[in-house]
Amino acid sequence: MLKKIITITCICLFASSIAFAKVVELDDIDIEGEIQNYSEKITKISHELNKNHADSEKYFERGKLRVKLINLYEQKMFYEFGMKDKSLLPLRERREKHQYEILNDKIYKAALKDFDNAIKLTPENPKLYFERGKLNKKYKDSIADFDKAIALSPDNAFFYFEMANRHFEEAKYSEALLDYDKAIELNSNQALFYEYRGHTKKNLKDSDGAVSDYEKSIKLYQKDKNIMVSYHRCNKLSYECKNLKEQSKRLAEPDKKNENKK
Repeated sequence: MLKKIITITCICLFASSIAFAKVVELDDIDIEGEIQNYSEKITKISHELNKNHADSEKYFERGKLRVKLINLYEQKMFYEFGMKDKSLLPLRERREKHQYEILNDKIYKAALKDFDNAIKLTPENPKLYFERGKLNKKYKDSIADFDKAIALSPDNAFFYFEMANRHFEEAKYSEALLDYDKAIELNSNQALFYEYRGHTKKNLKDSDGAVSDYEKSIKLYQKDKNIMVSYHRCNKLSYECKNLKEQSKRLAEPDKKNENKK
């Protein structure tokens, strides 16, 4: 039985060697119990689909459940093996982690197939392309799905936000900035939108713009009812703001000295 309050901070390193933390919170979750629960739901839907192969919503529902199952196995791997490189683990643990990875890849392919089947049945449903785009590990295929979702539902801010995230992961910061801008234009009340646009501006060496977005994000996080999330994010972004302001100040000092010499 794995029952624990865990706060996972996954450090994502990009080409610029600048990282930011993405927090996933598990509030007293029984991971083994949740895995069994989702597995049973998937089995139930599979029986229903055996009777009716033309139910798009059932394929979509099963795909979403499989995505949640992938996340649970990733959390279980973190709980059992931490963030150590697999090659540094003892042989037994290395084999166990490898088995989890094989299982997760199998579930990932099954989830993609579910979304494929749902799209074949209802090709004008934007949420299907959106969910497949979030799941797809192939960058170009993922962006193509987001583009299709946006074409079908152009006013959904979260479609632009997720597409921006994929650009960011590929260190395509200029493309990411355009999509974060559009997401904020459509929905200016999301703290996460400003936070991630701030990260993007930071990577584009726009320190003032990054600080401005971080400060807007902090104000919105302070309204969040989840105190744990709000406290963590506000502290992290305040630290980022402080560092960027100090960095800008240090860069400006040589210019002032040169002006005084003249």
